[in-house]
Amino acid sequence: MPGCGFAMVLVLFVLTIFGARLVQVQTVGAKEIARQAGYSGLVTLPLPAARGAILDRNGEPLAESGLRPMLVADPQVNAPNAAAIAKILADKLVVDYFEVLPKLQEPDLQFAYLARRVPATLGNEVLNEIAAKKFKGVASRPDPVRSYPAGDVAANLLGYLGEDAESEGMKWAKEVSNDL
Repeated sequence: MPGCGFAMVLVLFVLTIFGARLVQVQTVGAKEIARQAGYSGLVTLPLPAARGAILDRNGEPLAESGLRPMLVADPQVNAPNAAAIAKILADKLVVDYFEVLPKLQEPDLQFAYLARRVPATLGNEVLNEIAAKKFKGVASRPDPVRSYPAGDVAANLLGYLGEDAESEGMKWAKEVSNDL
């Protein structure tokens, strides 16, 4: 069996190559492979907690949920055009120029609320004007709103979804981002 020795050497050679690759994957390149695998399987899906309608015994709504746009900004992107963007917002929306301007210029943040619960047509008009001037970094996000068609009927049972100017979580996030 003269070919048996050659076949044995070939099998040992192939097994040696597989073994060397296994050692490389398990030791030398393990961190890089894990990083690539983490990025390839990472998908962010925003899942808003939708609140349902609360109806009375006759099926009439006591509380309903909906969405309106909010305008947000990335201050790191739009800081050079902050004054012009703040002027557009102050002219079109009911916001104070001097309150919006510092939000648009905050160098350490990548997210800032500009206006919440904006009527959709007005929000689109503002975004179109900003885009027409080739300014970047201002976008629209859905903002949940709660309406009470029956007024304060059963208010003690329903509760009330109020507006936070700035929640404790947002204050904490700003403090942490400023410390970094």
